[in-house]
Amino acid sequence: MTKPGNDYLQTLNRIKYFVSADIPFGEYMIKNFEAMACGCTLFTWDQGKIENDAVGFVDMHNVVLYKSMDELIEKLTILRNDDSLTKKIALNGQVLVQHSHTWSHAAKTITQLIEPPLREKTCIKSLFGLKKNYKLKK
Repeated sequence: MTKPGNDYLQTLNRIKYFVSADIPFGEYMIKNFEAMACGCTLFTWDQGKIENDAVGFVDMHNVVLYKSMDELIEKLTILRNDDSLTKKIALNGQVLVQHSHTWSHAAKTITQLIEPPLREKTCIKSLFGLKKNYKLKK
């Protein structure tokens, strides 16, 4: 077991192929993004088109997706014989994470989502069709 912090970072920096344990969760674990940020070539269970599109995963471009152990072994064999493709996938994954999956990116997205007012201002139409903001007297 690796200690959090620098020990974890140094371990990820030594890993060439990171095989994720998120079979099948329906979403990708944060460890996947951490591994990609450190330059690992990520192999992960294919969670489906909706999740892949949401996080920007493209099979054999910035991540290696698989749906069976046979497919995992097949793709691992391909990459072991093609170091340039391995490096390209790792680099594309790293760029994806640095562009779209940092804490500052998440904070900016959340801020943009909560920025609009939670409700519309209410306006009451008068008999003449003019909009006025006023309270009715009892």
